Amino acid sequence: MKNLPRAWSAADDFRITVVGDLCAAPAEIVHQIALRALSSKTEVTTAAQAWR
Repeated sequence: MKNLPRAWSAADDFRITVVGDLCAAPAEIVHQIALRALSSKTEVTTAAQAWR
């Protein structure tokens, strides 16, 4: 498959940060797996770090 240029979107104007200790999942292991996967795409932080 060819690498196609990524289209610009309005979301490009935003920086996303996931606040890991304010997220939920059905089980702790699922929560940790999801946070690890998200951290490869965007910043993951804690509530204490986000609001200092």
